[in-house]
Amino acid sequence: MNLDTLPCELVSRCFSFLDTELLTRIVLLENIPDHIFQAVAANLNHSWYSKHIQPFENGKIAGIEAHYETDFDRFRRIHKILEKKSYKCPLWFHCAWENVFQMHQNLHEINLVHNDQKLGIHADLADPVFRYYPILSDHSLNYKVTCISLNSFIDSCIDLDNFPRLETFYGYDCQITVEHTHPCLKNLYLNRVTLSSLPANLITLVANACCLRISEDHPKLQALTVLVLEKTQEPINCLPLLRKLWNNDLETFSYIGQEASNIDEVLPMIGPKVKSFGFSGPLFFRIPTSLRSLYAFEGGKLEDLSAFTHMSSLTLDSPSGFIDHWILPPNLIKLSITSACIENLDRFHLPPAVVDLELKSCGIYSTAGWLKPSRFKRLSLEDNGISSFNTSLPCCEFLCLSSNTLKEVHLEAPVLEHIDLSDNSLTSIPKLPSRIQVLIFSNNKLDLSQMSELPSNVKHLDLLGAGTGAFQDYTFPSTIQELHLTEIDLTGMSGVKFAKGSKLKSLNLSSSRLSTIHDGMIELPTSLESLDLFGNNLTEINKLTLPQTITFLDLGHNKLRSLNIKSHIETLYLNENSTLSSLEIPKDSELRVLDLIGVGLGQLPLDIIRAEKLTQLRLGPEVNVIDLSMMPANFRTLQVSALCEIRGLHSHPDKEIYRSPEEVFVCQTHKSNC
Repeated sequence: MNLDTLPCELVSRCFSFLDTELLTRIVLLENIPDHIFQAVAANLNHSWYSKHIQPFENGKIAGIEAHYETDFDRFRRIHKILEKKSYKCPLWFHCAWENVFQMHQNLHEINLVHNDQKLGIHADLADPVFRYYPILSDHSLNYKVTCISLNSFIDSCIDLDNFPRLETFYGYDCQITVEHTHPCLKNLYLNRVTLSSLPANLITLVANACCLRISEDHPKLQALTVLVLEKTQEPINCLPLLRKLWNNDLETFSYIGQEASNIDEVLPMIGPKVKSFGFSGPLFFRIPTSLRSLYAFEGGKLEDLSAFTHMSSLTLDSPSGFIDHWILPPNLIKLSITSACIENLDRFHLPPAVVDLELKSCGIYSTAGWLKPSRFKRLSLEDNGISSFNTSLPCCEFLCLSSNTLKEVHLEAPVLEHIDLSDNSLTSIPKLPSRIQVLIFSNNKLDLSQMSELPSNVKHLDLLGAGTGAFQDYTFPSTIQELHLTEIDLTGMSGVKFAKGSKLKSLNLSSSRLSTIHDGMIELPTSLESLDLFGNNLTEINKLTLPQTITFLDLGHNKLRSLNIKSHIETLYLNENSTLSSLEIPKDSELRVLDLIGVGLGQLPLDIIRAEKLTQLRLGPEVNVIDLSMMPANFRTLQVSALCEIRGLHSHPDKEIYRSPEEVFVCQTHKSNC
């Protein structure tokens, strides 16, 4: 077939079947015909930049499957090539902000790439200061960002009116405010979020376990086509709110209440345009067979679904009775079943087109004779009782077998990229396909002293609590970018190295019983940027060579007595080192963030003045007085106990204090987030 003779729309559709990784490789080729380049660019909408490899589930933002670039220069080069040929694909960034400095650092990177295209930013917020410090700060990107996704580990609050071009917001564990008059906001995906008003032009509202304090006089949402209310925390009786938000043009409608569903009231709300429906309770026999997607929570016995010929996606949570004999929709592509009873897998027949299958907590003990070679691209059999897995999955890219009783795995899966084998009883890493990039092997029964060979292309390796024994003269492959060796006993570790040309960026050795660490135990590669030694028993680290590339160092919860900070460290956590009595900071220090909560220092070290680039400092209750006039000129954020006396405020008129019962934050003057 000659692509030159085909219409552009058809060529573009051909390339829609390629994954994003392959599309980015094509973009970087030279002398690509214009119509081919146009087709590739039209499908390159899910390329993200992240400093870290994202495990599959973490890499999905509201169901969007993302491809992650971890090489910023490559990511930037791809978009420069697209711009040169007058194409602008959306920019997506996945960030983890443990402190304010990391946020500003990421915003700078984003500005280097952004050129007026649509911009999406996902951020995991871990610093308590984000309760008060403005998300995205007062950065010019506030006026450019079109999509924001926030996963908050603290009670943060954000005013969406600060982002006038914002079209879509994903919020997790936070509070938001937004006016009815927001000019662009059309999509809200919320999980454990509190809010009291909604933009008038809203098209999508997905709310799970939220507090929706919507007043009775709130304007009607005439444009709404997607309405999902699940397990709303407030109000407890959500039916009045449902009546207010509902309209006859809904295409997606899901209502799963805390109270028993009022069937007679909910059923008439399934309007003529609804193609996706979610419900709880015995509604099944009264819903239309024209649905394309169905989510049923405790939905009773759905024994015969053969009439649902248009349905491509089915999600069942806690159905009643045995489901072995159920007749499923004939054209299903995606099937997810949780907490069901399957008595005999041989009687459980899957529709032939299913490529995405999840059977979680279904009491499955064996897949022998049932899980035959298939077209699965994604397969999850999490939390069952499977002890042996021996199968061929020629098309599978993602496989989750976590929380079973696995003792052996024999697998033929030539295109598999992600496998989760955590929480099993495996004594060795099985022979796995070479294409695997993400291997999660936490909480197993490995003998680490007899570590077997790893897949040659693995990038992310998680061995948290993976076994006993210690690594002996083991060399990790050069492809690994992130390595987690946490919650295992590394006291006897010896001769650990990384292959020549190592790409390792992040190494986590936290909570691994280390009382000493030196080059004879592990030789750190020159590519390393982040080292986590949190929660050990270290008294010093002077015998461990830290490459100049390391900028993040976590030494929290150890027993350090003194520390000479290397000049290249930008973020240093020393919290809960109660024996620390001496801290030296060089004059040429790159230090930006310093955590001294719970250290043995009776007063603030004068050496901090030398850290001219310091922007954020955390202090505990052991520091009773701090003089801001002593702080470096670039200083931005201070966390101290509520009882600490703060002096020198007159010398910093641009500082504003936020007080809470537990702590005080001193930040640059700005509008409060909420």
